[in-house]
Amino acid sequence: MRTNNRNRERERLLSRQSAIMPDVADMTVAMIGLGGIGSNVADTLARIGFQHFILVDPDRVEEENVYPGAFDLRDVGSEKVEAMSRILIGLGVPPQQIRTETYRVDNDHDVPIADIVVVGPDNMACRRDVWQQLSIYGNTELALGGLLIDARMGGVGFEIHCVERGDGETGALYNQDVANLQDQPLACGQKATAFVTRLIAGTVGAWVRDWLVGKTPPAVTIFDADGRVFAAS
Repeated sequence: MRTNNRNRERERLLSRQSAIMPDVADMTVAMIGLGGIGSNVADTLARIGFQHFILVDPDRVEEENVYPGAFDLRDVGSEKVEAMSRILIGLGVPPQQIRTETYRVDNDHDVPIADIVVVGPDNMACRRDVWQQLSIYGNTELALGGLLIDARMGGVGFEIHCVERGDGETGALYNQDVANLQDQPLACGQKATAFVTRLIAGTVGAWVRDWLVGKTPPAVTIFDADGRVFAAS
């Protein structure tokens, strides 16, 4: 009875967004990395209606993850996937619709199949491994899933890359980018502020909505607070 009440309450709360958000209740999101980026994106996507999540992260919550992330001090020491599960359940996501994995995506561990894959780990090698698994021969187009989002942060700036299935041109650009990730100025291991991670989450939510309503999300989004720059192309 309590579960049914929680489901009805979540549906009532989400109805306030029904005029601007499509129904995403049956879609699955795979979150690769649950640090400042991934935890906030998962939190945001749950708040706009997603309720099927695959959470992938091998690490535990540390104190430095609390303020940039969606966690609180009570989560310190917990596995990130378990802490994130508690957050999602607290937002009304059914526990049985959350899958958790504590491996690091690489050549020996697969990227989960999902409608949307969000990549936000603290290393660039994982991004290359994810792309190699999700792309077709020649690594120029997304083959598995419908939308890949790669978000990166550093200091007071971020980058977001979007590739949707069927867009070979954007796939080729992203393939070139991931092949040269060691030259990227924004390293995800660099510290970032809480407002950056939340801006990333909100921007990802906006581009996900674009994709859901049939618009092509920007291939690259760049934000730099110091330079007062926000550019999407």
